[in-house]
Amino acid sequence: ATRVVDRASPPTSINFIKIQSRMKLTIIEKLATLSGVFTFLNA
Repeated sequence: ATRVVDRASPPTSINFIKIQSRMKLTIIEKLATLSGVFTFLNA
């Protein structure tokens, strides 16, 4: 059982990091688009 857990834990952690990085990228993209819209409206 311990071997299965050891094998399963690294990929899941890597996937979790990938998901976190994707979420951060989407948040940055949303902020960038919002700032672009605000600058367009202000201009």
